[in-house]
Amino acid sequence: MTDRITSASQLTAFATLGTLLTTQDVVRTLLSHMPEADTELVAEETLTLLSVLTARAAEAGLRSAPELASSVIPVLQDLPFIYRDYLTAGLVLSTGDAELAGSGEEAFLRLRRKGEFYRMHFPAGQYPSERILEEKLEFWMGRISPPNQPDAPAQRLKRVEVLPLIRTHLHTVLARARQLATEK
Repeated sequence: MTDRITSASQLTAFATLGTLLTTQDVVRTLLSHMPEADTELVAEETLTLLSVLTARAAEAGLRSAPELASSVIPVLQDLPFIYRDYLTAGLVLSTGDAELAGSGEEAFLRLRRKGEFYRMHFPAGQYPSERILEEKLEFWMGRISPPNQPDAPAQRLKRVEVLPLIRTHLHTVLARARQLATEK
């Protein structure tokens, strides 16, 4: 039992670090190509998207270990909420204003809607194929792009070249999940 708990903890930490680092890399790359974009929107949408994609990759890798999947996947899907809680806690501690902790209902609802949107486009139990990933990322690009862009989301997606970053992250999480699923 302890080995499975350790495996779940290791995969959760591994995938979380990868998700956060990939989010930072993708956001930095996007903003260098679209400096007029809303930084907070880009970061929030990207973290939410990558949380769902990471959960899908881990879930695919853990097919043979459903007991691991049941503890890891919900945490990975909740990363945007956990990250927001972390930021809020830091703000409360730095300002001493405890009322800030209860002021997140609007953000919670917004994150929940975004998560539902991405979970709808990337169904549970399915590792996103290259074609599906590229196709669905066009929606994400449309959501994060400033209005009145001269090109279509598909063209912007090709131009900013974030797909390789996302693919590498997903393949890495998938491989680690498969490895942990087969360990005895």
